[in-house]
Amino acid sequence: MVIGTGDMGERLAAGLAAGGRVRRLVLAGRSGPAPLRWSTPAPGGLPGGYPVLIANGAVTLDLPTGLTLQDAIAFNDRMARGDGIEAVDDDGTVHFTAACRDAVAGLGRGLADPLATGDLRARAAALDAALGGTQVSGPP
Repeated sequence: MVIGTGDMGERLAAGLAAGGRVRRLVLAGRSGPAPLRWSTPAPGGLPGGYPVLIANGAVTLDLPTGLTLQDAIAFNDRMARGDGIEAVDDDGTVHFTAACRDAVAGLGRGLADPLATGDLRARAAALDAALGGTQVSGPP
């Protein structure tokens, strides 16, 4: 399954790596150099993370022998539920599991509601406030 072609290696490099690894990803995405096996989140919009092969300007899934794509997706879906995520809509809205909703329901109004990507900062601020101003570090 081809996930992307063209400048995909460069886009993966920008989004996934730092330092010398960036150069390896960029070079692998261009035709000529040796292929690079890598791991990336959500290749081609799939749920979870997957091993990929970046070579000759293309990114393809590189699943272990005997593992079907359906099995890999099912595994990632199970892992997401363990992280409190029941489902993710096509627009990126996250729906939480009942256990996750129950865990935060008493902390503040709306914390257990589905989370749209555009509401992430506001939800994080509401959760920080509910936890007494605890700051969670991470990307902006």
